Amino acid sequence: MRLFFDPKKYTRNIQQIDIEILDKVLSSGYFVFLDLIFWSFLLTMLTFEVHASIFIGFIIFVSSYVFGIILYNLLNLWLKEQPGD
Repeated sequence: MRLFFDPKKYTRNIQQIDIEILDKVLSSGYFVFLDLIFWSFLLTMLTFEVHASIFIGFIIFVSSYVFGIILYNLLNLWLKEQPGD
C-alpha cells in the first residue's frame, strides 16, 4: 500500500492550496487596510522627533492613511481595467 502513495505529489498539491489561500488573504482589502494602518502608525512614530506634537502626529497618521487608501483604490481600478483580462 505504501508503494501507491506518492508523497511528492501529495505535498505539491497541499503546497499549491496553501499558496492560493495565502494569496487570497494577502490580496484582500481588509488585509491591505490593516497593513496601511500599521505603516501609517510606523511613519508617524518615526517622524515624531521632527514634529514633536500629538496633533501634528495625528494629521500625519490620517494623511498617510488616506493617501494609502487613495493609492490602493487607484491602482486597483487601473489594474482591473486592463484590456487583456
